[in-house]
Amino acid sequence: MWSGNILAMDAKQYNALSDQQRKWLHAAAELMEKK
Repeated sequence: MWSGNILAMDAKQYNALSDQQRKWLHAAAELMEKK
């Protein structure tokens, strides 16, 4: 996966993800923010 912030991700990269991958990515981001 990518390192760094989701917001820094290229829009094309994000659009290429499957729905499952997007859910995982957002879940991971939430976990990182809580630490």
